Amino acid sequence: QFLDTDSILFSNLKKCVGIPDRDWQFLYIGIHWGSVGGGDYTSMSLFNEKGQMVDIYYFNDKSTIEQAHYIARILQEHKAEIKKIVAESNSIGTPMIELLKSTLESVGESDLSRRIVPFVTTNSEKIRLVNQLQVALEQEQIILKNDNGLIGQLQAYEATYNPKTNNVTYNAPQGLHDDNVISCMLGYDAYKGSQRHGQYSISIR
Repeated sequence: QFLDTDSILFSNLKKCVGIPDRDWQFLYIGIHWGSVGGGDYTSMSLFNEKGQMVDIYYFNDKSTIEQAHYIARILQEHKAEIKKIVAESNSIGTPMIELLKSTLESVGESDLSRRIVPFVTTNSEKIRLVNQLQVALEQEQIILKNDNGLIGQLQAYEATYNPKTNNVTYNAPQGLHDDNVISCMLGYDAYKGSQRHGQYSISIR
């Protein structure tokens, strides 16, 4: 790809796509669940402590059990670096979170399981996440992976205004997906939460 035009919602995309630094220490992860057989994708975005996307995984060809085992394996590979996993709990999210936790616990990863934090995506929360990502892009505080599935969804993402309720909603255009946008925003929010609460590294000699 890429990137002849910015998104209507997310400006400055071109300047914020790149390769993360190699010397990162921590990971903050966002997970959005896709319904099995519904065409939606399960998506997982990984950010480091510098607000740089390290990787993104997305798929729609696995059963619920297969999804849990696939994600669990990735989490195990990075368990030493993972600080927080924010997983959407709407709709099928809650049972998927419980399945992922039990999968991790069944292989002795209870500590990793406890790093999973459920996230309820309400309209007000989605507005906050969108605004947060907009600021990060405008101020070049984020690096995104040059991935067609992610960038294409960011470019297409749109706002809809309801004059009767004065509400704004954010979604993919009809017929398209926003799974990678959601996991990206959740992963970045997990990272931003670490900045708000402080992050300390202590070395003992």
